[in-house]
Amino acid sequence: RINLTWDAVSNADYYYVYRSTSYSGSYSKIGTATTESYKDTGLSSDTTYYYKIKAVNSYGSSSYSSVAYATTD
Repeated sequence: RINLTWDAVSNADYYYVYRSTSYSGSYSKIGTATTESYKDTGLSSDTTYYYKIKAVNSYGSSSYSSVAYATTD
């Protein structure tokens, strides 16, 4: 499991979480968070995962956050 946290974005209603297995690869939306945290489960062992976040409200979504990454045991 990888636990993600990030800083709150003003006026965000929720956040989209995106994941890839390579830094510059294709990112897929894996979930929606209503707070500034997300638990990513069911992951492969000894694998590095890369994440981006978008803040969302009724006007649309932000650009991607910078990339964060973590490696499972």
